[in-house]
Amino acid sequence: MEHLAAQNVSFRALSKMSAGARDGAISAGRIGTEIGRWIQEHYVVPTEDLPTLTGYDPEMAAGVMRARWGLGDAPIPNVLHLLEAHGIRVFGMDPNIQHVDAFSFTSKFGAVIFLNTSKTGERQRFDLAHELGHLVLHQEAGAATPRATESEAHGFAASFLMPRSDVVAQPLWRAGMQTVLHAKGRWRVSAMALAHRLRELGMLTEWSYRDLCISLSKEGYRTKEDFRPIVPESSILFKKLLGSEPARSEFMSLAEELGLTDREFKRYVFGLFPTSIDGGDSVGKLSREGRDSRDADSQTPRLRVVKG
Repeated sequence: MEHLAAQNVSFRALSKMSAGARDGAISAGRIGTEIGRWIQEHYVVPTEDLPTLTGYDPEMAAGVMRARWGLGDAPIPNVLHLLEAHGIRVFGMDPNIQHVDAFSFTSKFGAVIFLNTSKTGERQRFDLAHELGHLVLHQEAGAATPRATESEAHGFAASFLMPRSDVVAQPLWRAGMQTVLHAKGRWRVSAMALAHRLRELGMLTEWSYRDLCISLSKEGYRTKEDFRPIVPESSILFKKLLGSEPARSEFMSLAEELGLTDREFKRYVFGLFPTSIDGGDSVGKLSREGRDSRDADSQTPRLRVVKG
């Protein structure tokens, strides 16, 4: 099993993380690397397409990634599909690991992101974009993630999900709470994330921003999205890999090789794939707006998985 050192992993809220949580995340990362290796050895999947943008301004880096991946300035329908289509492996993680929303690292089998799937769909999208920021901005960084790199990854995520040109074109200048709640669905982000972006772009004064955050906090929007919440995105890679009984059997054989129970293995895979091993749950729930959150538009490259 590939060695994975703590200093090579991007951890958020590092100061709050216990040694046990850190070790649990590192252990999960090693197992994820092995699952990624197995997938690469048995299937033809998209190759990794990640430039090194060390030293770039976060907003500029986000623009480079959007241009490289042909996204223009339009909202991104499905971040998880987009990352998988560009060769980034995304796994679920144990939600009981405290103070870890997501983490990422690069291995000899490619870039890997672990995502806490107990968060809201909006939070998960931002966490994925945040980790993408670490992967392109901080590949050459050496030590554990300092506050500066966290700020850069946060800025990248906001710019990647909510491009300046698209946001300023909307009627959101001096927006109040109701306007923000109705607008957040365009970019599929949280109300708080949109409020922060509006202040960052000068569309809200500092006073208006504080007042808006107080109003949102009183309604619980720091931890949840009661108004038109989105369905968490699911993995198209695992859907295709596990679309047949023989394939599921092969994957469960891998679980045995790794010494994982069925429950532990499902946590890595099925937190991002809404169906059970025995086919008990449905696949592809619709959001409240009626959109299938699994579907990406034509901007997202087709993901092709071919048995090798």
